[in-house]
Amino acid sequence: MKLCVYWAMLWTKRMKGKNGLSKLDHTAEEARAQLANIIKPDDTFTLMGVFVVDKGFYSDGGYRGGEAIYKHLQLKPPAKQAKEMIGKEAAYRQVSYEVIPEYAGVYIFIDQGDLISEVWGRAKDFGNHLTL
Repeated sequence: MKLCVYWAMLWTKRMKGKNGLSKLDHTAEEARAQLANIIKPDDTFTLMGVFVVDKGFYSDGGYRGGEAIYKHLQLKPPAKQAKEMIGKEAAYRQVSYEVIPEYAGVYIFIDQGDLISEVWGRAKDFGNHLTL
């Protein structure tokens, strides 16, 4: 009897998980449809971390929203980021100020707003990539 109860509990959890994933897929599909009229085909999106010690970019892993941005919403990363980071194991790549423009997309999601002005001051033309 205990075994039957155990299997019933497992089955229930599995079904709840499948329903949750199905809802997530549906929500992401609806969001992509809403964005389709706003985003141009060539628009690129970057997820950037700006910290006191380092600056860098996140990939499509679950870290800091990368999975939502690149996998679920299917927003396009810049070519350099797509080649070097998307679908790879590394979730984060630290970069120097000089190469920030190479990884920057048309739109950038930044997870630390307090240090944005520091990046603007050091990375030439970086501000040209940003829309606030």
